[in-house]
Amino acid sequence: MKTKQLQLLIIGIVLLATLLRMVGIGWGLPSKEISHLPFHCDETAAIHFLSKMDWKKGDFNPEDAHAEGTLSVYIWALGDHILKGLGILKKRGDQLEGYDENYRHYIIYGRTLNVIFELLSLWLIFLSLKKITTSSSSISSYAPYWGILIWAILPFEVIHSHYMRAHNIGNTLMLLIIYFSVPVQVLFAGLFVGLAAANRYTYLIMIFIPLSLLYLNKPNLKSWFSFDYRVIIILLSTLFGFFIGDMPLFLSYSTVKPFIEYQMSFSLKDVPWYDLSRTYYYIVNVIPQSLGPLWIIIYPAIFYGLFIKRYRLIFISFLTLIIFYLIPSTQHYPVYAGRLVLPLFPLFTIMAALMLDHLFVFVQNCNGSNGQTKKIYIPLTIIVGFIFITTTLYTWSIVYAMSKRDQDPYVQFYSYFKELKLKLKEQQQPRPKFGMITKGWDWFQPTNFEFILNSIPFERSGEIKNSQKNYLLPEEMVDYLIIYRFEKPTDDYIMQRMDELLNSNKYKLERIFSNKITFANFELNYQDYPHDFRYIFPQIYLLQKVPTDRRPPFSTEINHYPL
Repeated sequence: MKTKQLQLLIIGIVLLATLLRMVGIGWGLPSKEISHLPFHCDETAAIHFLSKMDWKKGDFNPEDAHAEGTLSVYIWALGDHILKGLGILKKRGDQLEGYDENYRHYIIYGRTLNVIFELLSLWLIFLSLKKITTSSSSISSYAPYWGILIWAILPFEVIHSHYMRAHNIGNTLMLLIIYFSVPVQVLFAGLFVGLAAANRYTYLIMIFIPLSLLYLNKPNLKSWFSFDYRVIIILLSTLFGFFIGDMPLFLSYSTVKPFIEYQMSFSLKDVPWYDLSRTYYYIVNVIPQSLGPLWIIIYPAIFYGLFIKRYRLIFISFLTLIIFYLIPSTQHYPVYAGRLVLPLFPLFTIMAALMLDHLFVFVQNCNGSNGQTKKIYIPLTIIVGFIFITTTLYTWSIVYAMSKRDQDPYVQFYSYFKELKLKLKEQQQPRPKFGMITKGWDWFQPTNFEFILNSIPFERSGEIKNSQKNYLLPEEMVDYLIIYRFEKPTDDYIMQRMDELLNSNKYKLERIFSNKITFANFELNYQDYPHDFRYIFPQIYLLQKVPTDRRPPFSTEINHYPL
């Protein structure tokens, strides 16, 4: 391709990446009509971290943020000071009160900042692949273009940029580590490892990349055991980066220790090192669901480079890191979450880009007549093109569904009771009582439904009663029972409880509020997807009490409900 065509291609990919990340950027946020918590519960935590600092008093320690890392909090805070000074934001993160338009605007700012880091990652992938390919061959390579195309449409990377969380910033830092590790520039590689660790502590394992590439490039085994001052520089620069990204961890450890211990308390205990069942589930379910159809390219790419001499050392380093990270993290992380494997996406992208570039060059240069080459090249192009097109449609379908606010289950719930309010007023009905079954989310969801009903306002009796009891006894009956379902670990319990309630004939299923994802005229069944995917797409079941005189005989039939 000519230079001008390649430039147009880059512009097109950047526009595609930006479009996918900006569509639906305001999902799940409070509005003038409805005041509520963000539908992604961790975004309330991000605002809470910011509120712990008081710049006027010189308090720069967001203590609670030490449950995961602080660098992103400092980045958000620095940005909000600049934007408030420019008049773009009315309030800083530490000044927010209530769930109003200012709260909404702030989280959109945090999400938009993620998009900026995502585009920076796109540029770093291009530069990193250019370094890798030019250092190993004088032949012009299209690997950088494959890389940015993969990153532009990578489904869960796109989805997670719609959350005001630290993970996308972490991947940008990881790509900086990779960029300065091929070849190893010890000072900068270590510095960005430290900053990545300050952002999220688990990224400290990324020090393996510069260290492994440093040793893998040594001429012989004997040199591995000789003193290498560069290792000391990497370690010291990592420590320096960690320090400047999270000073309170070093200067005031006693104040942050409880939050680190709190986070550690969620780790699964007593899991044998040889129990790989959770890792297996990630490999066959969570990662493919997060990658979409691209997993068909990425999975073989992880091993493909081991057979290419000029890329072998990089692939050995990356593959070893994947194993060292994936097994212990999946064994001990308490839930199945796409965010857990996000740090592997930069590795996946680079490996897949190198494989595609090498594969197409190999097919073009293979021995045989031009007709024989076409017999391989054309079907290969069709297969790869089909995977990229379907992945783009898959990602677009998800973000487009996110953008349809009126289809959001919470908004549907709001609209239902807004209409019901008028009917009950006309019929002069007594104020209804509400109950809720959430299984483990009682700290967040009842409060949110309180906010939503209060935004109508809907006249009702008391607070939403949250209980894991079965509501079968007369004194426990409520008029409306909200059942909130959004994660696989609690699905069985939730559905079993609902079956029991409905089969008691004391409740009827009044409504199911859900948001459908249509993918190339197919409806995506996402019930087994990671829970951080389903933050956006929960199912809310509304059960209504059946009057005593209308109850049919008791039934023991088990029901199943389409979504």
